[in-house]
Amino acid sequence: MAFLRNGGVGRPNSVRWERKMSQNERQERCRREWDNYSRQKSLDEARATLETRWNQDMNQVPKPSDARHRCLTERRARLAMLLQTDQARWEAEMALMGQGRGQRKTLTVGEVEDVKARVDAPRRVREDRRNKAWDDCQSASVATNLDVRCAELKKVETAHSQERTLEAKKPALERAERARCMEEKRCRERERQKIHAEVLQKQMAELKEREEEAKHLARECVLLMREQEHLEMETRQRKMDEKRRKQAELGPHQHASSPNPRHCLNKHVEVKLRQRAREVQQDLEQDKKLLEAMEKADEERSTVAKERCERSLAESRWLCQVLEQQIELEKEREARMVYIPREEAERELQRREEKWERERMARVRLMEQLLEDQVQQVHASLIANRAKWEESIKNREYLIAQLEAEREKEKQEGLKKTMEMERWKDQLAAQVEEKNERFVKENDKRREENDTHRLEEERAEVIAAKMEDIRLTDFNQVICNHIITTPAHNCTKRGPAVR
Repeated sequence: MAFLRNGGVGRPNSVRWERKMSQNERQERCRREWDNYSRQKSLDEARATLETRWNQDMNQVPKPSDARHRCLTERRARLAMLLQTDQARWEAEMALMGQGRGQRKTLTVGEVEDVKARVDAPRRVREDRRNKAWDDCQSASVATNLDVRCAELKKVETAHSQERTLEAKKPALERAERARCMEEKRCRERERQKIHAEVLQKQMAELKEREEEAKHLARECVLLMREQEHLEMETRQRKMDEKRRKQAELGPHQHASSPNPRHCLNKHVEVKLRQRAREVQQDLEQDKKLLEAMEKADEERSTVAKERCERSLAESRWLCQVLEQQIELEKEREARMVYIPREEAERELQRREEKWERERMARVRLMEQLLEDQVQQVHASLIANRAKWEESIKNREYLIAQLEAEREKEKQEGLKKTMEMERWKDQLAAQVEEKNERFVKENDKRREENDTHRLEEERAEVIAAKMEDIRLTDFNQVICNHIITTPAHNCTKRGPAVR
């Protein structure tokens, strides 16, 4: 009896469970049907919008804003009127249905149909208007221009595919553009560095030339100073020789009373002539050597300033030739002195003394003039060389300062480039770190979503398994109760007969 009591108590629970499950299933089925209906309505509206847009005239002139506003106002008025009419009908129906709320009124089939017709009349009107508007929008070209619409769809799909392709290729194109810009920048930098190196090489070559020129000018200044000293020494030597010669000429007259036989022998005309001839020859040889030295110096200077020394060189050569001719003439005169008698020798000595004196004075004037010209030329050359040397030093200092400025500029550019490279590396490292963090976050989020989804699936599977176990348990219990209650009922009915 206890088993039957328990079975009788367990049966209503299983029935309630089945009712609850059936109610949940109905709700789930209604929800799915409503979702399908909403999705279908959305698709229909989207399709209608697209077909309306495809079928409208491309050359249609849009209506002005006031006409559109007027149309919208009229439409709002019609909709308000329809809503008021529906509200009045609904209130009338509710009043009709609420009259017999206390006493339940049973409606006949005709009344129900009338109520349904009255309720569905506004909906049918709206559907008719919508269908009419739909038919108006659907022109005859909808069916005929199917190929055009398909072509337009293909074009749209092609455009979308191209856009997607461009979007997919956009990072690669951006990278290629950045690489191209970097390559152009590097090419411009290489060209600038090449031009800068050429300028520096030219400046260094010019500096080297300036240094060589300064050294050459310094050497030339030293040579000119030496030549000036040599000319001054030659001038002093000539003056000293002239002084000694005058003292030698005045010597016999000053010591005429001395009983020296050498002074008596020197009074011989022949000896005097020979001595004077040798002295003249020595003077000529000395002048010739001096002229040759000056000519050599002029030739050396002519390599630097040829135009400036041509006149002096020509004068020196001409005077050297004159001196050579004079030396030859004096040698011939000395050779002819052997055959000259004593009286003629005295007259010849006197005549030659006068001639020699004139020639000596002329030669002295020429030599002094030539030496003075040489000294002036050397002094002018020295001044010019000093000016050039100073200018060369200034140019050299300017070039050195310019090179130092260029080196400092290169150093600053190198530091700037290094700082830019460090900043670019820091930015790149920051971008990489940010990208890695974002990637890690996305992976964590995806992992969490996957874990959540897996947990939900496992939970759903567990719940489904539990529900299945419960359903099977309830079903088995119901079967068992049914099987057990049926024999017991039969036994109770047959009990008295058996007894």
